[in-house]
Amino acid sequence: MTGGALRTVLLLSGGVDSLTAGAVARAHGAEIYALSFDYQQVNRRELESAARAAVSLGARDHHVMKLGLGLGAFGRSTLLSQDGKKVEADGKIPSASDGDLGIYVPARNAMLLACALSYAEMIEAQSIVIGASCIAMGARPSRYKDCHPEFYLAFQELARFAVELREEVQVFCPLMYLNKKETIAYGLSQKLDYSQTWTCYTDGESHCGQCSACEMRLYAFHSLHMKDPVPYEKGFDYWVGAYRQRWQAVAKW
Repeated sequence: MTGGALRTVLLLSGGVDSLTAGAVARAHGAEIYALSFDYQQVNRRELESAARAAVSLGARDHHVMKLGLGLGAFGRSTLLSQDGKKVEADGKIPSASDGDLGIYVPARNAMLLACALSYAEMIEAQSIVIGASCIAMGARPSRYKDCHPEFYLAFQELARFAVELREEVQVFCPLMYLNKKETIAYGLSQKLDYSQTWTCYTDGESHCGQCSACEMRLYAFHSLHMKDPVPYEKGFDYWVGAYRQRWQAVAKW
């Protein structure tokens, strides 16, 4: 992102990654048009966080697009509500460590990017920014294919044929090779307020500390030798103690 200001569609979820990706775009002088999605996700707090993030980034506009991804009896994701009701996973908080595909929303990034591409064409934006990373915890690669560069390179090729704009819409993933620790470190250098973000998969008043999203966030702040500013059920120190032994293996990566 060089040269003059680019009109940029930022996919903004309200979490750490999308806020930080927005900060990268802002640092490059982009004119940000934030796009969030109401896709029947169980956790509504992330949309509230996205609204605050858009303001903090100085977004020119913030649009929330509605998508009906809750598929009723045919749904498979515990992150979606079905007919307005939360999907239960045997009373268990979804965790990627078990290989539980219940935390996976089928083809989500493909759908969200397609919507972002349509929005970019409508507002004549030159680029799309998304906070995707192919790194999970430490240096472990993400197990989700739509978080890897091959997916975004393929989507970039698709975008060339999908729009009628004279200028090609570029897809940028500025955090692609950063882990959560590195992402947060950059954001702190940009004076981002992570107390306003929401990461947890559940819909409680505090971060649960048990889901894989919480664990990665906890690990990142602990690795930076600082406390996460968001509240956790049972507290930040409790979960650091609970995960410490497992994290010792992660640190070898």
